[in-house]
Amino acid sequence: MCTAISFGEGLFGRTLDYEISFGERVLAVPRGIFPIGESRNRYSIIGIGIEDEESGTPLYFDGMNEWGLSAAALNFPGLAVYHKGGTEGRNTADGRLDAPAGALISYVLGLCRDVEEARTALSNIDVTDAPSANNMPAPPLHWIISDARASITVESVSDGLKIYDNQVGVLTNGPEFPYHMTRLADYMHFGPDRPKNRFAKTELSVYSRGMGAIGLPGDFSSSSRFVRACFVNEHTRAAKKGSARERVVRAFHVLSSVSVPLGCIISDEGHPVSTLYTSVADAETLTYYFTTYGCPSIRAVRLTDSILNGETIRSFELCSDANIQALN
Repeated sequence: MCTAISFGEGLFGRTLDYEISFGERVLAVPRGIFPIGESRNRYSIIGIGIEDEESGTPLYFDGMNEWGLSAAALNFPGLAVYHKGGTEGRNTADGRLDAPAGALISYVLGLCRDVEEARTALSNIDVTDAPSANNMPAPPLHWIISDARASITVESVSDGLKIYDNQVGVLTNGPEFPYHMTRLADYMHFGPDRPKNRFAKTELSVYSRGMGAIGLPGDFSSSSRFVRACFVNEHTRAAKKGSARERVVRAFHVLSSVSVPLGCIISDEGHPVSTLYTSVADAETLTYYFTTYGCPSIRAVRLTDSILNGETIRSFELCSDANIQALN
């Protein structure tokens, strides 16, 4: 599950939909803290993830670096194919860098300032199936990487690493990215305004607002969430832009259109799935906002100078209790 969206104006966000928590936290990483091949991370990063106890490498589910480059990893079961073996950070004989799938976001955000630098770096990286977190198997993932101007989708599949220009700035799960883009054509006649009668010469009356999008997929499948996220993001972006705070709130509203209430999806093992957290990263203020399923109040952590130039990773727990304000 999961949906990621690049909202434009340097805003990037995602939902993480799953049946269990991994003990994830907000991780704020200073420059030069963890190894990447024969060097270390050039840039500071903030996002949600876990820390590998053995190597100390942060393993981000999503994050943003000090240049405003953002990325998210989304589940891609049955489709992700990686290079075999490999040791984390090892330079292969041909000078290429081995990156465990679970650490790819840390590598890209630690090395790159924008999407074009990320594209170049990925051309010299082999994504491997090496365990990247406390000997856990490599998760099946694909990725979206965005800056204020562009987005790319990255998929490691049976015939190699694919990098697609992502003009809509949206990613969900399988099938592969070109399928989702092709399917959007089924909905090109949708819009937010009053529909025109093209059905027949018979006079027909509009009886409700919102009829221009009748048939917009409302289920929680990856293909339906992709269409819905594209539609909602496109048309809310065309509305009044507002202040920086209003744009962040808008981004959370867009993501709420694809969030999963507990119990609406049941895993194959019989466990209920829900949106564990929702995040929005603001490249302009270098602020990372998040909510959790149990605590919908928006919380924020900023990449301050003390974090950028610090000496240790700082972590912040995700709130799980709703902050309900009684008015009487």
